[in-house]
Amino acid sequence: YRHVRGNLLQGLPFQEGVFDLVHQRVLISGIPLGEWPRVVGELVRVTRPGGWVELGEPAMGGRHTGPATERLQRMALGVAGSLGLDTGDAVFGSLDRYLREAGLEEVERKELELPIGEWGGRVGSFMASDLRAAFARICEVLQAKGALAREEAVELLRRATQEFEEQHTIALMAVAYGRKPG
Repeated sequence: YRHVRGNLLQGLPFQEGVFDLVHQRVLISGIPLGEWPRVVGELVRVTRPGGWVELGEPAMGGRHTGPATERLQRMALGVAGSLGLDTGDAVFGSLDRYLREAGLEEVERKELELPIGEWGGRVGSFMASDLRAAFARICEVLQAKGALAREEAVELLRRATQEFEEQHTIALMAVAYGRKPG
């Protein structure tokens, strides 16, 4: 392995058709909604004939959430909207279509329910850690804009973490994959 720095929105720094498998996940917070078809096309470009592309993206909201979690989600959607990112479930619902439109075959789609919280074991613990970090970053952005007090942010994060355990919060994840014609 070697580390290569690149920007998917500007094109990957690889020749055409060099990878057997291209895996991309959870870039919903970094790819503007209108760029998704082009970005998936770029992933397909660097995949060799007969190779596979796999995408994984979450739905915008979770299941079994409480009021603090819902408030943090609304704040995150507000920031996402201001950046031109998906604020609905357009990407979640379109991963398989993006792959087909990019010319892949044998396209499959699965939807997974992932636990958020210690109640969900190791996966749940990782998911809770990721979601807390994402919510904390949104709170930092809003604090910098003077739209959220630090004390309120700390309390929202504490309550959301508690809600994950009490409500058995679930995240939905779509995974789609397909094969490049050979």
